[in-house]
Amino acid sequence: RGESLDIHFESDCEFVIIGGDKMPEGRLMHWNFVSTSSEKIEKAKVDWDEQRFPKIPGEVGFVPRPR
Repeated sequence: RGESLDIHFESDCEFVIIGGDKMPEGRLMHWNFVSTSSEKIEKAKVDWDEQRFPKIPGEVGFVPRPR
């Protein structure tokens, strides 16, 4: 907080900054799945891969989960 950072790129790239308060103890995270249960995270991975999540209206295509 209150500090600055200079970032320079040598070529085209994609860059993401993620910040915020530290997650509470016991929270697990995989990609955009967050839970206190590893079983729920594993189920979410399978459900995502098999495209069982509700579709976003107007959205086309599928974004594969990072491995």
